Amino acid sequence: MNARHRQSLARCTLALLVLCISATSAKAVPLWAGFFGAEDFVNTGPALGPVPNPNDPGGAFNGGNYQPVVHNSSTTAGNLVDLSYSAARGWGFEVTNPGATGLGGWAQFGPFDDSANARNVFDDHLPNEVYDSFIGFKSHPSTCSNATVGVGNVCAPTIAPSGGVFRIDVPNGAYRFVAAVGSADNPHAHRLLVEDGGTGGPTNIGNHVVLVHNYDQAEHGTAVFARVGFDNVLPPEPTAPGTLPQFRNMDANGMLAGGTGFGPADSPVLNVTQGYLRVHMLQANSNDGAASTRDPNGADLVLFEAHAATIIPEPSSWVLGLLALGFLALARFRGRRR
Repeated sequence: MNARHRQSLARCTLALLVLCISATSAKAVPLWAGFFGAEDFVNTGPALGPVPNPNDPGGAFNGGNYQPVVHNSSTTAGNLVDLSYSAARGWGFEVTNPGATGLGGWAQFGPFDDSANARNVFDDHLPNEVYDSFIGFKSHPSTCSNATVGVGNVCAPTIAPSGGVFRIDVPNGAYRFVAAVGSADNPHAHRLLVEDGGTGGPTNIGNHVVLVHNYDQAEHGTAVFARVGFDNVLPPEPTAPGTLPQFRNMDANGMLAGGTGFGPADSPVLNVTQGYLRVHMLQANSNDGAASTRDPNGADLVLFEAHAATIIPEPSSWVLGLLALGFLALARFRGRRR
């Protein structure tokens, strides 16, 4: 085989390797998707109707619409029951402090933000209005700042972790996540983990991934949300008119993607083995920042999706791979004949 044929063979081999690598790709199917706030847009708030999920065009979950998780009262016992985890429903906040009566009963969930958090920062149309509300935690028992836990450190284990747990029942398997975390008008601080099963409160966290390591809105600004996603699967993109929410993307370690938050979002993968996952909404390291003075409340959850991530073949890539094999065989055959 002369030099020209060797080069041809090398090119075909490289093409084959590239095509084989691209022959499979991660496909995601949402098995749970919900937004968190004070309105469901059907029975409460602006009459905007169900909130469609752009990441679920096939309607795999809830007909392609987000599940509303609504906290609209600080006193209604029925709302407390509605938000509590239910095996029949398959989702809800876990009671981590049984029998607690503080915060109108909401203290059963931990340092729960018992107020109905509806804001008026964004224009009243979807999906923007979703970002005008959240469910969160506040008034944590210990101060968490650079002065108390060290510069850049998370709160635990220097101080006891504080926050709450939202449980979602899902089939076992590999999952990636989509989330929007933050407040439209307060510079709160946020830490978000997802655990494979587990029991108890935030002091007892087993196998988990970090979606948001420590996102302080005092540094980035109000209405600037931490955004979790992958492969351009992201929370709904806001649309004009009016003031628009802004985002900073998280990488696979829950840090600012690319060091600035403007790199591509890259959710970690969690292998669920217990038939459910638990979202931990935790106190974060809060400090005066470039955007404002500190506000230590949080974490605040606006939107969350759990996607079953499966590696499946791309038929078009297999066709290209077969073509590459054909060129490779032809090159070798021609080389032998000469």
